[in-house]
Amino acid sequence: MDMEDCTESDLYNAMNSNDLETLRDLLAGGGNVDEFYYNFTTNDGVSLLHLACEKGRFDCVRLIVECNVTMNVADRCGRTPLMYALAAQKTDVAEILLKKDQDLVNDEDVDGYTALDLAAIDGNTEGIRLLTQYGANVNHRTFDGVTPMMRCIKEGMMKNPSPVLWALIEGGADVNIKDKKCRRSALQMATLKKSVSAVEVLLAAGADMYSLDCGAKTPLTNMMLQHVRMRNGAMFVHEDVWMILLLMVHAGIDYNHSVCEDADPMLTAALLKAECLTRFFLSNGADPDIQTVLGVSPLLKATSKNDFPTVKTLIEWNCKLGLRGQFYWRRDDFEYTVDPYELAIMVGNLDIARFLVEAGYQNYQKPYLFDKAPLPQSLQNNPDMLEWLKNKCSYPEDLTTLAVYAVRRCMGRDIVSGVRDLPLPPKLMRMVVLKDFLELDVEY
Repeated sequence: MDMEDCTESDLYNAMNSNDLETLRDLLAGGGNVDEFYYNFTTNDGVSLLHLACEKGRFDCVRLIVECNVTMNVADRCGRTPLMYALAAQKTDVAEILLKKDQDLVNDEDVDGYTALDLAAIDGNTEGIRLLTQYGANVNHRTFDGVTPMMRCIKEGMMKNPSPVLWALIEGGADVNIKDKKCRRSALQMATLKKSVSAVEVLLAAGADMYSLDCGAKTPLTNMMLQHVRMRNGAMFVHEDVWMILLLMVHAGIDYNHSVCEDADPMLTAALLKAECLTRFFLSNGADPDIQTVLGVSPLLKATSKNDFPTVKTLIEWNCKLGLRGQFYWRRDDFEYTVDPYELAIMVGNLDIARFLVEAGYQNYQKPYLFDKAPLPQSLQNNPDMLEWLKNKCSYPEDLTTLAVYAVRRCMGRDIVSGVRDLPLPPKLMRMVVLKDFLELDVEY
């Protein structure tokens, strides 16, 4: 950067014009090798060495260094000549400095950034390799605990950070370090940025797909909560999110590995009413009946959100209809332990309640249907549903229907595929998978 009064300096003019002979004569004649140039408008200043490094004056830098210049001189922001050289992509100039004084490699600016942090942000792969060769701390952490790798992902402007990430990994970067504020790893940050190339590199380098941030969210669930949204009445999942989901499948992710609700992809998909993601997880081995320590299951969550498509998909994958879990009802400021049917009646999602009964839920004969308990408000407001339930209680299921429910209880998760292996006639196969009821596009 040209300072206002640089033109008044013979040393600067000689360096700027790359006039090595004049520069040598000036320095030999008593010129101040540590000459500093101030800009009083910005209250900033840089040294002759800063400017020579930034402009890539290789021979001039070598001469200045030989004259015992102050190597670690800093500008107002604490940036050293080494940082200027790397910011300008002048790796050959940076090496002159490091050969003279290797200790420069880990100097920090006022924000705690080292030359390696800045090279990672700028995408300077060659500079990163040079710095690590001279002993740069590749896992250096600023006051907020962010490493050069995280800087590359969070602040880097390059479209494809893969070469930079690989250079850092080859230099010994730990891909699983977390920052101090949010406790997020590089993979967490890459998924939040929807950076497919960064995620691919990190997974190949062994990044932990199950690491939890301070909110107990994984890289996957954080990405879902950030980027999965309803648009114009339809669920929208960005193509980069789908790509990252596939990368995680190829990396061997276990969709049943979760320690809490916010870390579980199935429960997060149900929270977001993202039926397409629920189906994706189920097709890749997710358990439709996974529960938190409080018993919350995907079906219970989907029922609470009145998410009929997800409820339908979970039943298609043969989820258990009667799993009980805790549900907090804000109206009463109280937690209830209920199953999905009981919850649907409680909150008035009666279409789901009826659907669960027709799909095989057996415990709908509640005392209030026989005038032995107060009638729930939702049924008081819907006499047709009340009448339908009372009629169901009056007529037992036929043997064929009971047999279908019994077969379903014995089947695995992927009942649509599994039923093909049963010695049953096609008509009975269609009944077992609830083809007509669920409107499935399958043939037997």
